[in-house]
Amino acid sequence: MFEILYDTANLYKHMYSNKKYFSSSEINCGNPGSLKDGYIEKSSFAYNSEIIYHCNESFNLTGGTKIRRCQSNATWSGQKPKCACMYKASVTISNKKYKIQLYPCSK
Repeated sequence: MFEILYDTANLYKHMYSNKKYFSSSEINCGNPGSLKDGYIEKSSFAYNSEIIYHCNESFNLTGGTKIRRCQSNATWSGQKPKCACMYKASVTISNKKYKIQLYPCSK
């Protein structure tokens, strides 16, 4: 069980666990791991920081949570998403006829 305490004299936020005090600046959720066919936008992995997941071109973010926050228990909120392949289309016009070709994302 965690309890958030406030030191009003110094305006520091502390976490109390097993009779040991931690400054919120000491809480780190760590790297949540890379995202296949995508990347993570982040400023840090420290308490209360956010990470934002993005997918490479022609991939779509599916499942999980796009924005996750480092929580006081040193875990990330939400679930890690995945990048799913979307099909690309190529359209050519010849003699007033349209030709549409679909091809998968490059791997």
